[in-house]
Amino acid sequence: MNGSPLLCTTCRVVLVAQADYDNHCRSEGHLRRQAEGPAVAPHLPPGFVHCSTCPAIVPAPIWAGHAAGKKHQAKLRFERYQAAAEQAKGPRHGVELLPKDGLDFGLVEFKAFTSATEHSKVAKLVIIKTGSLACRVTKVEFASPQVGSRQRFTASDKKLKIKSNSERTLQVHFHPRNEAGSFSDDLLLSVQTTPVQGAPVHFVLRCPLRGKVGCGKHIQDFSAKQPYVDKKDRQRRPRAHDVVPAPGLGGASLYIRPLDSLRISDALRALVKDEERPLALRLAHFQRAFLPQEFSPTTFARHWSTLLKVERVQEELDAHSYDLDSVLLSRSGTSKLFFLAVPGLAEKRPSVMRGDVVNVRVAGTSEKWYQGRVVEVRLNDIGLRFARFNPSPSARFDVQFVPPPTTTRRELTALSHATAPAALLFPSQTPSDYPPRRAMHEQAAQPDFFDRALESNPEQRDAVISIVHATSGAAPFVLFGPPGTGKTTTLAEGIKQLFAFGSSKILVTAPSNAAADLFCTKLGFAPPDLFRLNAPSRFVASVPDGVRRYSLVGHDEHGECFVIPTKADFEKYRVVVATCLSAFMLFDRGLGDGWFSHIIIDEAGQATEPEAFVPLSLAGPQTRVVLAGDPKQLGPIIRSPFAERGGLDVSLLERLMAMPIYSDSSMRGISHVKLLWYESELRACASRSVTNRVSTWSGWPEGAAHDFPVLFHAVRGEDEREGTNPSFFNVAEVTLVAAYVDALLHQREGLDLEEKDIGIISPYRSQVQKIRKAVNRPSLDVGSVEQLQGQERPVIIISTVRSNDSYLAHDARFSLGFIAHPKRLNVALTRAQAALIVVGNPEVLALDSNWRKFLCFCHDHGAWAGEEWDAESAKREGFDPVGTARDRMDELTRTLAGMGLGEDDGEGSWTSGGNSSNED
Repeated sequence: MNGSPLLCTTCRVVLVAQADYDNHCRSEGHLRRQAEGPAVAPHLPPGFVHCSTCPAIVPAPIWAGHAAGKKHQAKLRFERYQAAAEQAKGPRHGVELLPKDGLDFGLVEFKAFTSATEHSKVAKLVIIKTGSLACRVTKVEFASPQVGSRQRFTASDKKLKIKSNSERTLQVHFHPRNEAGSFSDDLLLSVQTTPVQGAPVHFVLRCPLRGKVGCGKHIQDFSAKQPYVDKKDRQRRPRAHDVVPAPGLGGASLYIRPLDSLRISDALRALVKDEERPLALRLAHFQRAFLPQEFSPTTFARHWSTLLKVERVQEELDAHSYDLDSVLLSRSGTSKLFFLAVPGLAEKRPSVMRGDVVNVRVAGTSEKWYQGRVVEVRLNDIGLRFARFNPSPSARFDVQFVPPPTTTRRELTALSHATAPAALLFPSQTPSDYPPRRAMHEQAAQPDFFDRALESNPEQRDAVISIVHATSGAAPFVLFGPPGTGKTTTLAEGIKQLFAFGSSKILVTAPSNAAADLFCTKLGFAPPDLFRLNAPSRFVASVPDGVRRYSLVGHDEHGECFVIPTKADFEKYRVVVATCLSAFMLFDRGLGDGWFSHIIIDEAGQATEPEAFVPLSLAGPQTRVVLAGDPKQLGPIIRSPFAERGGLDVSLLERLMAMPIYSDSSMRGISHVKLLWYESELRACASRSVTNRVSTWSGWPEGAAHDFPVLFHAVRGEDEREGTNPSFFNVAEVTLVAAYVDALLHQREGLDLEEKDIGIISPYRSQVQKIRKAVNRPSLDVGSVEQLQGQERPVIIISTVRSNDSYLAHDARFSLGFIAHPKRLNVALTRAQAALIVVGNPEVLALDSNWRKFLCFCHDHGAWAGEEWDAESAKREGFDPVGTARDRMDELTRTLAGMGLGEDDGEGSWTSGGNSSNED
């Protein structure tokens, strides 16, 4: 049997081959059973066990390990809780609670920054109805633990006796307190009935409670309009193989050196796609069977090539989730292009660029696939050009997105055909190999600075001297420091100094076009001294005019396009600026073997090591290399857990910083410089007029410490998704963010804030889109953590979004999404100059130790608003929120199942004929 068997959860049958599974899913029987409901049990091949809890098909020899595993046990625990909770909804033993679906207190309108006392409690009644037996309510409690004295729901805590065939009411209160959010709990009634003959029966009845405080308009406009549909099943669909190729991209220069093909072994693909085996086992197997046992200059290329390939497989799987079924292609006027509407395109889900290809086939047929070349990308649709394609105007099409292989192929080609001096990638020097710092800098000629402000900053001055006087062929010089300390300004000064020598040829690279464009404006050289190398796929219109003048622009049938110069043309350029990946064009044109005297990589902490290797592949034995960035900020974004296991998420900058010549403080100013002048070890030098700008705002909590411009607003919202968009959003947080923006901009006394002074960060694109609409202020920046990296604002508001704490014990990692990332947290919290406001659910965020420290920090200083939180528990040594949630779930399961009930409460026995003042 090749690969893992595939289970059809609808028909409960197992298919051995992928093709058999695909054919089965299209069969009439499958479609009929899909409408009728699932079968009772699967038909398994010999030697396999079906786990209905996970669900999964597990080989019999490893069943014991699977059943004892954390993932299975967590799902089993949650399954038991759900069963007990459903049973407790009743009716049980002739007793039931009305209404059957629980109490919904509806929406209480949120009024920003008004007193909580303006909202009185909301009351509703629970009806306890008996049958032929009388009953007694012995205890009234709530499922959720209460923090402090501010209970969200309360009820009459008294014992009730109810005659047979009668009913009593219990009043329940919802306390809105003008705190936005969605609130829920379970009212638990411990009940005892006594049959005419037999022992008393003890059980628990559960009444779900719901209440919401929010902006009705926001809820109407931004809540999910359709249920979320997980599209992972598309990964199992057969991919296009009989394809009519797309035409080439007009204006793009052909590669002189053919790119390496993207060959990925079947064994490696199968390992990545095998969802039946636990991930931990697959990761261990991957590291043992596919990665070199040591990381060294001799295994460097093989190590990174393997990781690039598993990352490519994951990219393909991710792209499948965006495939479209039975959609239309449109044409406008005499255009030769076909336009395809792509949901989520504006959010880069999927990310589609000029030059990519998309596979298209007439829907529901087995005809050939046609490959369309993307030649235009608009806000919501893309323009495709085909080689041979004449469909009916009314035809509908199935569409498959294909992640572009060019990036990976460039990196693989560089790794397999280029070399870089070992001193750049595996520095062997130690601190003793370098002269003392004082001697080195005393012997160095002091330059005349173009930017005189740098002379008064000792770290920037040392960095410029080190860049100018670096020894040829030595280990890379590293310039690092937090945001705002002037790394790019320092690099620009160093480049100007090198340029002044008259013989230097300098390559400046960065991972992104935005960072590369910034360098062109920082340097301010005149063409042809500086050349901005742009990829042919980049839209000319998207490049600022001040940068475009440094590029070579041609024309094709669709208008302007960037052109790659010849090797001879590059002779006249003293400075070339490019992205790391576009630097491959220089390698392709034969500019290696030390063509450049200096290679500089800015924002090096954001590039993968293979990405950084592309410009470094141009280095010769005498080339001097400078890396600049912040190893504590966001690193490369990696999709594959296999690539992450091998270290693809660790940049070259971060790896080098762990070596002695960079970690030894005595090497400061020689092998590395840390910039310190910033608004501890960091030197506070920001103007009080900047840092105190928002100190008089009336929105700070009354109990906050003096001059403490940080606020955490605790909110229990709902994280939602809709349609086929996997991005989360949280309407309650949208409402709070909009309220804070209005409060900041509308206070005229003591504040002088404009829209451009406020930045809003959220890690989810759907939340970004909804906040933009709710705030509706064009000059106010709303973006992801990555988009605001390197930028600052007087005021930063962060919406963390994730609020799903129902599954904390079940899957803590999933509940956090990608919030649990120390570098992302560092970037987000360091964008603010004068005020930082964070909105989120502390119960979810506290799962991460770094967030937990921040939450306790805010709580200790009184910088807290909204829901109360048990900070003292979070501070205790050994605090385990997942374990606490797991134990609480087990306790609730036992309670709902009636375990532990039945002890005599001292009131003696009673029957349906008892006489009590509490009876009806």
